[in-house]
Amino acid sequence: MGKLRTSILNLQKLLVENPATLAKAEQALEKEIHNINHIGTTADEGWDLLFMQLSSKFKGEGTTLDANKDKTLKDVFDPSMASTIKGIETFRQDLYKACEKFSAIYDVSIGKIKTDLATAEQEAKNLRAIALKKKSKWLASKKYKDKIKGYLDVIDSVDKIIASQKSGAASIMVQDRAWVDKNFPKIQLSMKVSAVKDRASMSTTGKVKTYLADLGKVTTRVRTFRDEYKSMDGQMAIIKKWADEADELEEVEGEEAPPPKQVDSSKAAKLLGIKDVAKLKKALQAKVDGDEKTALKLLTELAKEEQLKDKADAMIKTLAKAGLL
Repeated sequence: MGKLRTSILNLQKLLVENPATLAKAEQALEKEIHNINHIGTTADEGWDLLFMQLSSKFKGEGTTLDANKDKTLKDVFDPSMASTIKGIETFRQDLYKACEKFSAIYDVSIGKIKTDLATAEQEAKNLRAIALKKKSKWLASKKYKDKIKGYLDVIDSVDKIIASQKSGAASIMVQDRAWVDKNFPKIQLSMKVSAVKDRASMSTTGKVKTYLADLGKVTTRVRTFRDEYKSMDGQMAIIKKWADEADELEEVEGEEAPPPKQVDSSKAAKLLGIKDVAKLKKALQAKVDGDEKTALKLLTELAKEEQLKDKADAMIKTLAKAGLL
């Protein structure tokens, strides 16, 4: 199997497999988001319960929570609070684990995508190098000259997707443990009663929603990655066709190119009434070579320098009509 076919098939494999990899990652990440939401809500309920237990204790003692706000949990501890305090810490540790699991799934999934993108980028470079090396021969082939532009356009499309996804993958950051430490601090017996009240009244529902929204951006980015491949259907068909023809393309030497057209600048100068034959020759050669800009520039200069009636476009039409172009 030739280098061209190998690069095409490798690229094709990556473009086919990446959407499936991304879909799998999206499902796994969404599952962990729901888990984090559940644990965070339950941990919040633990602080609420501790607040109610303290309020009930002080009421039974004929006092209020505010009257005891400067006391520590150790000072007012009651055995009935032990399971609540233990539960709060257990859920905090569960949050750590859930967030770390999310990060692990993300790192593995996005890590694989980054690796695949780097490989796809290299395969696209290999394809482009082969295509550019063979381009002149393919263009000289009646069978392939109309196809080569489509093949090169496919490489351009793939390059754009790869660049977009590399940029997106590099920009996503997931901070988890710090978020848990900030919003679910470790409960300690040295905490004041007022801190328990503040924590219970500071519902983290909004912060959980904000955090979940941040995690949602990760899955949205993953979904965007996957959706970018939907536009590849047409390109994939061309890549498949290219793979089918790869070995034959590598063997193309091209039909013998026709000899370059010779321009009789002396006849052209006589027909147009131009004295500067050398400059006219340069202009006409540029026209034959497909350099329209240079040809028009030189002819315009000649028309001005020799005060000719005809403009550049008119001169070209006159020469073409006479069979000199």
